[in-house]
Amino acid sequence: MRFIKKVQTAFVVLLILCFSSVLALWGCGDPPPKELFAVKEGKANITIVYGDKAGIGVQEAAKELVRALNMMTGVAFPQPIKVGKGQGLAFVKTEGVILLGQKVLTEEPYTVDSSKPLGEEAFVTVGKFLGKHSVVQIAGGSEAGVQYGVYTMLRQWGVR
Repeated sequence: MRFIKKVQTAFVVLLILCFSSVLALWGCGDPPPKELFAVKEGKANITIVYGDKAGIGVQEAAKELVRALNMMTGVAFPQPIKVGKGQGLAFVKTEGVILLGQKVLTEEPYTVDSSKPLGEEAFVTVGKFLGKHSVVQIAGGSEAGVQYGVYTMLRQWGVR
């Protein structure tokens, strides 16, 4: 049992470092948070969000992300939330948000540059403050790109 607690503690520290590193990459606007915990005061502090037009692949990737967070931390994370186009994040209770896809919210960390579109299987991971939330967005050139982004993040966390 002690070993499991040590592994969970080590994972939370790793997750803080990875999440903060992604947020530090945006390079403009507000400075990145010094720390953003996946678990805060014994409760989940990250919500997974995807658009209502997301296909089954993105929905399954979102569920796998939640399963991995549950397994790594021992805390029950909320199920992924489906949002309508143009909806904000006012309903999200956690500080951290992982947004899957693009053109989902009224404002997003990643905006499509039509002169340099993402390839079909390409993805980009971008972090930014949106209101009171620290948002990490995994945007892809297609559903497959978003899935590859999620699975790459899981591999970096050492769970896939």
